[in-house]
Amino acid sequence: MANSNETHGASYERVTVAQDAERLGISEPAIRARIRRGTLEADHTPDGVRVYVTPDATPRGSAHDTSEHMADLRQALEAERQAHGETRRLLAAALERIPALPSGQRREASSQGADPVQEGYGSPTAQAPDTRPWWRRIFGP
Repeated sequence: MANSNETHGASYERVTVAQDAERLGISEPAIRARIRRGTLEADHTPDGVRVYVTPDATPRGSAHDTSEHMADLRQALEAERQAHGETRRLLAAALERIPALPSGQRREASSQGADPVQEGYGSPTAQAPDTRPWWRRIFGP
């Protein structure tokens, strides 16, 4: 199964690509890509490719890592919920401070500061848009 070797002064195990992929929680093509890039050491043997791994390396996706990750996510979710609640409270307080205008006052306020550009929009002197196709406007009738 796994052979122990002394390489570079450290103890390594030789495992198959499938075993290393399962240990790391990734696919076999991903292991092979790491071997091609040189990020994993491997030997090509008549039995297939053997990958060197350290026996004390903690595989990704172990139960311990997952439970720590879940605890971190729960804490982050609780913090976001508190922040969201605080934001809603502040928004409600701000909306209460805005005075409500009766509908008659709203119309007067909007007509007092009328925009000069909008005054001519609905006027009869406004020019009708040219409905001809663009190529007729450029090249003529």
